[in-house]
Amino acid sequence: MHAVDYQTWGRRPYYEMFEGFHQPYYSVTVECDVTALVQKTRTLRQSFYAACAWLCTRAFNGIEAFCYRKMGAEIVVIDGMDTLLAVMAPGDPAFRQIRVPMMPSFTEYE
Repeated sequence: MHAVDYQTWGRRPYYEMFEGFHQPYYSVTVECDVTALVQKTRTLRQSFYAACAWLCTRAFNGIEAFCYRKMGAEIVVIDGMDTLLAVMAPGDPAFRQIRVPMMPSFTEYE
């Protein structure tokens, strides 16, 4: 993790635009063909859900803009994110959230 030089930070104007918002978040929904991933996880008898979560988290961690956090008065770039997964227990209509530490390989993650 390292601090960002706020005075020279290229994303500063965007940060300042959203800084005062009550919930400065956004969401994007896209269609994505995951047929090959479904086939591969079935062939290898692996969890599609876990594979999809690991691949997405790995991609997000590769984009610095997704790793910015405000800590106190500083903007920092974190070293990486873990995954927060929604899981359901059999017979329980509610879901739980579990944090899964990101691992360098899917084999370690799963």
